[in-house]
Amino acid sequence: LFPILIQSQKITYEEILKKDIFRKANSLETDVNFKKAQSFYLKKNWDSTLVYSMKCLNSRPKTELTDYCHLFRGVSFRELNLFKEAKKELLLVSTNFPNYDFIYISLGSVCLELGEFDKAIFFYQKADSYSKKDPNNSDINIVYENLGVCYLHLKQFEKAENYFFKFKEIKEKEKDTINLFLVYTNIANLYYEQYKDLQAIPYFEKAYALSHKVKDFDLKRKATINMAAVEENRENFKQALVYRKEFEKWNDSLNNQNKIWA
Repeated sequence: LFPILIQSQKITYEEILKKDIFRKANSLETDVNFKKAQSFYLKKNWDSTLVYSMKCLNSRPKTELTDYCHLFRGVSFRELNLFKEAKKELLLVSTNFPNYDFIYISLGSVCLELGEFDKAIFFYQKADSYSKKDPNNSDINIVYENLGVCYLHLKQFEKAENYFFKFKEIKEKEKDTINLFLVYTNIANLYYEQYKDLQAIPYFEKAYALSHKVKDFDLKRKATINMAAVEENRENFKQALVYRKEFEKWNDSLNNQNKIWA
């Protein structure tokens, strides 16, 4: 299982943060390093973001820009899969930062990647409490989903189930195909890990059916390999082979896509 960041159709704090960063850069015409750092951050050029945010930190005394630079560095390290470094930078952002619930969510995702599940739960619960102050915050979705993942890793199945079903209800109302695929897969794994095959298999099947409605080769690949495993465990080897061949097709498509992007 992997932590899943939710893209909501509502205004998210990441979008609000981008607008805030843009305004901040425009108000500081003379700070070249910060302007370059924020520009590269918004373009998702993580290496250049790290370079210019460090130059900004080294060139001026501690100000409100310091928090933004540590945020830039924390997110950049996270996107580069350097999670320990990301955690260090995010913890340097002061609690006076105007969008600190974004920091809590980011710290939760980093700790989840590091396998520090109790710490991830702590930060997600902080984000949950903080976000209730703002009715426009839809990032609560990520809190429910990833709290479920944390509790699943900790074998606290009832808590995991509670959060997964909260997330499922939200996504079913929104008719969000991709995120429904993800939560159905998580619920299936939740039951499968408890040997509740009769409850797990229908969710694997729902996820597989939804995978036909998306263009994401990675999701298609995960759906088919899960179905192959289910059929193998049921000793239905002929059907398992069918899914295995389909998995190989999507896996080849994903590899080809990655080569093109590279």
